[in-house]
Amino acid sequence: MANLQNNEVTGLFCECISLLIKQHEPSRTVFNLIRQQFLTFVKYLNEISKGEGMVAQTGSSFDDLHLSRIFENSTGRYKFYPPIDFDFMMTYVNYVIQDETDKPNNENDLNDLRKSVQTFGIMIAATNPGYVKLLITNTGRSILESKQEKCDFNQHITVEGFLPNNIFRMKVIPEQMEDEEILYKRQKSTYTVSGPALSNFEHEPEGYSYDFVHAFPCMSWPSIALNWTKRHKPGGWPNEELVEDIVQDGCAVVPVGHHLSKEANLEWRVSFNSAERKLSASLLPCQKSCYSVLKLLLKAGLSTKSILTSYHVKNMMFWFCEQMYGPADWSEKPIGEKMVELLDYIIKALEHYSIPNYFVPPNNLISHREKGAIDATKKEISILKENVFQSISLVCCKLKLFEEMSGMSNKTELYQMLTIYTAFVQTLYKVGILNLSTAIDTECFQKIVALNKCMKPYIKTASVAFSAVSIPELLKPLATNHMKTGDVEKALRLNQIMIENDFKLVKDCYPEVFSNIACLFGYKYQTSTETESKKRYFNEAMTNFKTANSLITNSPSLHFAFGNFLLTSKSSLNEVISHLKKATIISQPRPDDEVLMQIDIFESGTQSKSQNMYVDGRIAALYLLTSIYIDTCDIYMARKCTHRIQKYVDTTILTQKWSAHQILAVSLRKSGLHEKAEIIFSDSQKYIPFKT
Repeated sequence: MANLQNNEVTGLFCECISLLIKQHEPSRTVFNLIRQQFLTFVKYLNEISKGEGMVAQTGSSFDDLHLSRIFENSTGRYKFYPPIDFDFMMTYVNYVIQDETDKPNNENDLNDLRKSVQTFGIMIAATNPGYVKLLITNTGRSILESKQEKCDFNQHITVEGFLPNNIFRMKVIPEQMEDEEILYKRQKSTYTVSGPALSNFEHEPEGYSYDFVHAFPCMSWPSIALNWTKRHKPGGWPNEELVEDIVQDGCAVVPVGHHLSKEANLEWRVSFNSAERKLSASLLPCQKSCYSVLKLLLKAGLSTKSILTSYHVKNMMFWFCEQMYGPADWSEKPIGEKMVELLDYIIKALEHYSIPNYFVPPNNLISHREKGAIDATKKEISILKENVFQSISLVCCKLKLFEEMSGMSNKTELYQMLTIYTAFVQTLYKVGILNLSTAIDTECFQKIVALNKCMKPYIKTASVAFSAVSIPELLKPLATNHMKTGDVEKALRLNQIMIENDFKLVKDCYPEVFSNIACLFGYKYQTSTETESKKRYFNEAMTNFKTANSLITNSPSLHFAFGNFLLTSKSSLNEVISHLKKATIISQPRPDDEVLMQIDIFESGTQSKSQNMYVDGRIAALYLLTSIYIDTCDIYMARKCTHRIQKYVDTTILTQKWSAHQILAVSLRKSGLHEKAEIIFSDSQKYIPFKT
């Protein structure tokens, strides 16, 4: 299979995964409940800190760059897969530091800075790019001394005046003693030091955890990242306006040193958390889907020995969008092709044993990893890329999107692709039908059509669900079935989706959709008891009837339906009769132009219960005209209509013979011709439909 076709299918599969996860109601509900609990706690912390500290949610779960689904595992426990990390940054807003990393750091210069700078501390360049040491100024010491009763920082400051990064892990904390105590009580014996974060894993069995990172703010953009603001960005992303906005936020430092540093306990990492949030927010939905699904594939496909982390992938995604494909480029190629190229981008970085930090490129995020481990990870990613359909099936099975597909690794690429395609269409069709009148229904049907178009060269014969290449083609049979079974709301929604998605195609090839919508609104008008609703339904019905009449010239059923609606809505009787007469004079109706009618069936002179039946639209119109003339005491015209029904009965198709005879018998009885009605009724018995 050609790579282009392969990538197009891969992209569609990825979009399907993203759609099915994002629109999974249980996952959304539970995620939002958990998040709301955290946000309530964060709000409480911010309130009791009295302006000294600020807690904010960060990370992929906040930036809409994470896909996770909740389901019941083999032990009967509900959990998220992949696990979700809820990240929070606690910034001590009154302990501002100043960037002086571009200044000499000999002892005399440091002494001068310590005396002259009026902030809490100073960022001094450390040995490794992207890391600094935090020098406490005289002003900072004064601040600490004024809070001596609540904390004792001074005893932890080194002789040279540097603040070590383990102060928070030792429960030495500044002004927010009260809220910090609350935080630590929640984390008692359950938190783990993870880089700069204090991580809580008490909810790991449910598939989520949370991290709190302490940070000191720097109000200016750090000099070590000035090059980012100036360097050429071939992709046109981020634009100058966004760069300027990001720079205004400055940065922060978080308590963790470089892995290979001899002074790791004194180093603090420069954090661009605020910048990353704004960059993530600026990504297009397709870019977010590409990144999120790629993370899923890597999570499911790579071994636990892999050295690649989500943060590595995020940095590579930023580089990819800046240097390769900006927002304008993402509409030109399938998302699958972009994802494959992003994998190549990551593989190339691993070949050079370097994943450069997006803001500080000299900071190699994997410099502490052994080359053998990097090579092993590169090999795993290469295998994943070469067996992308197998990887996709693995992800879908782990997410419980559909049943496990055993033995896929032994099958051909085409077999794997067709198997996944079949599973997606079935799942999307089911989800779309179950979620009619929600935001997801149309998206599901659109994805089915896109998959069918892409897979058409490989499918010889198939049902509508697998062959339809337009929304109307896919949904019309289903809508018709719901109309037959009387499910008005579903039938209406399906017909509306057809128009919403491809108005021109419906207008040119499926104009009866307008007629169907008109009839459905007409039914809602008849059955509604609320004045405003009846008015709205009437207007909707009239609009669609008029549209249908302007498009269709050979449909007796349309004129019958319009005339019947006008009659029930007590419109002009002349207008009713006019439309019904138009129905009766059409010599060559559209194929399958039938009317579903409910009439009373007579049995040897006695009346039985009402019954639904499909009849020729012209017969239906003549039957209704007969009833109108009887009601207006025009027996002559009623019998004339009955005579015309007789002609149509003689020529009607075999499958409608019984219903046509029944209508004729009822019309004759209404016209006073009882004996003839009995003869016609008896004659109809030989056409009784066979019931299984």
